[in-house]
Amino acid sequence: MVNFVAFVMTPKEAGLTLLIYLLLGIVGVPVFVGGTSGIAKIIGPTGGFNIGFLVAAMVMSAVRGKSHDFKKLIMTGIFVGMPIIYIGGCISMYAVNRVSVWATLLTAVIPFLFGDVVKVVIAAMMAVRVSKFRVGA
Repeated sequence: MVNFVAFVMTPKEAGLTLLIYLLLGIVGVPVFVGGTSGIAKIIGPTGGFNIGFLVAAMVMSAVRGKSHDFKKLIMTGIFVGMPIIYIGGCISMYAVNRVSVWATLLTAVIPFLFGDVVKVVIAAMMAVRVSKFRVGA
């Protein structure tokens, strides 16, 4: 959903959407991975991913501009969004778990690369279709 939000909304809209998501999770609504919630999901080992979602959505939307070109969306998701999210997640995982950089990459990045690329492609396909109906897009 982070990719989709970034691909169809303005940077301000994307940021506000992800900020609401984070706030809902912090106050106890089970919106985080696995139906979890709470402040521990922000300050814990995976918290950087959640913060990365916010940053990535705004940056990807800004990089995308007004374009809804399928290839540009995919490149933006893979080369802008994924690195931002992974860097945020790796920083928090590394800081909290005190494991090596390699162990962090093996745990937090490598197993998810293929699936995340697939998610970017699916979000781009959906966004191209939805953008045709968005007023002012």
